[in-house]
Amino acid sequence: MKSSTRIILSFAGIIAVAALSELCGGTDAMVTAGNEKSSKQSDASRGRDIPPESRDNKAYPCLLTFMQISDAHVGAEDNEPIHKRLRAAVKLANSLKVDLVIDTGDIANNPVHAATEHNFQQLTKYKNYMAKLKMPYYVVPGNHDIGYFDNDKDPRKVKFADGDILSSRFQKEIGPLDQSFVFRNYRFILANNNPPYGKQPGYLSERQLAWIRHELQRAAASNQKALLFLHVPVLDHSKNVPWGASSTKLAKLVKQYNVPLVTYGHVHEFRRAELDGTCYVMCPDLKVKGHTIVHVYRFYNNCFELWNYNVLSGKGNMVGKYDFVINDKIRSAR
Repeated sequence: MKSSTRIILSFAGIIAVAALSELCGGTDAMVTAGNEKSSKQSDASRGRDIPPESRDNKAYPCLLTFMQISDAHVGAEDNEPIHKRLRAAVKLANSLKVDLVIDTGDIANNPVHAATEHNFQQLTKYKNYMAKLKMPYYVVPGNHDIGYFDNDKDPRKVKFADGDILSSRFQKEIGPLDQSFVFRNYRFILANNNPPYGKQPGYLSERQLAWIRHELQRAAASNQKALLFLHVPVLDHSKNVPWGASSTKLAKLVKQYNVPLVTYGHVHEFRRAELDGTCYVMCPDLKVKGHTIVHVYRFYNNCFELWNYNVLSGKGNMVGKYDFVINDKIRSAR
């Protein structure tokens, strides 16, 4: 595979759009922008403010468009009595006519602290917002949604709710902890990688890793592109290496099966990096006032685009474009 080429989206006007339409270049740069970390680049310098659907044409057909939201924290102080940013995200998804929406967790704020009916009502409120979507949505559980399964090991001795109770309620109200589905020849794999206790790297059991491998094998056998969604970051973005033992094992599978995209939330920042031909993306949050960014992904035959959208203004900027691995053969495990 050719070495990645960083695309600096700093052109203006129609010339930039025309040029970018012909390119599918990756980036090896870790970027911080959006809701949290400051960036020297202005939004205008990252790309033209053009809705993704306006770029579609017969010579360059879009095969799939989906929105990613993360860390809405329904019930948090900034989001009461109305979660204006989540409501706006739903409206934006409908306006852009994306094919589906993926939420990478922490949909509610308080269940992790106490397994009470009052806190579980936040799951219901979340569903009421999402019910206005005109397309399907799927959710990865976050630590605020399902808590932890080994609190006794937490050195902070913080008292959290029973993770088994929270997980059971999440599955009843929202959906599976781990799930996969196929949409337009893309296999979406959503995995619960919440750690056993707080402030830890993501955790995947050997059973989960075996399941993910099986899903990747199914995708390869069916000539599908596999996309992976979690809550806790897989990379330590400060070093551009996998974060923890589970993530190291997962990254090896991702490399072996040529997964083009792995994405997550949890940290409330926008970051992206490339490792072994895969784009790893951290989605920012909708929890805090002023945090207004969601991601829109647009897939083509040989590459995909990543867009940042402001849910309140409705304006979007393309921040990167990435090649798929050209050699579709499964790589040898190392």
